[in-house]
Amino acid sequence: MIIFGAIAGLAAGLVASAVMEGFQAAWTKAREALGGASPAGGAGGQGAPGKVAAAARRGGAVSSDPAPVKVAAAATSTLSGDRLTKARKEPAGRIVHYLFGAGSAILYGALAEVAPVVTLGFGSLFGVAVWVFADNLLLWAIGLSKRPTAYPLSTHVYSLASHVVYGVAVEAVRQLVRPVLPA
Repeated sequence: MIIFGAIAGLAAGLVASAVMEGFQAAWTKAREALGGASPAGGAGGQGAPGKVAAAARRGGAVSSDPAPVKVAAAATSTLSGDRLTKARKEPAGRIVHYLFGAGSAILYGALAEVAPVVTLGFGSLFGVAVWVFADNLLLWAIGLSKRPTAYPLSTHVYSLASHVVYGVAVEAVRQLVRPVLPA
């Protein structure tokens, strides 16, 4: 049943979002240990909430807040009229990241029930699709990041690898959870 696939997807998305964060932290730590710069601020990581589209039109500089923080700041401003404080940026961005990860995986879990072809590659193709459509195209289209070609290849490799890890984790957890739910 689609609803139980969606429930399995929800659980999988929450776990996979945590796995993705852990992978990114390990990648960053390894890169810094090897003397490289942190990949933070990559595709989907550029721009200031509420000002990105205007800055892009003017050709202005864009801030380095990650996209989830920008979404949280825009939501805070829209819902309460307040600005997101510096102390609340990280937790608010994390909430948005987990909500998006869970939401994407809910869709994946539901689709896996009716079109198992979406699970090809053990979730890795799903991760690639999220990377292409959400991290590169959607965030750029709504003004939360620069054009994908504005980022170096190393940023894309980091982001793609992170999303493949997310997709594989979604499928692994979905396969563990789905059998314990009704058929």
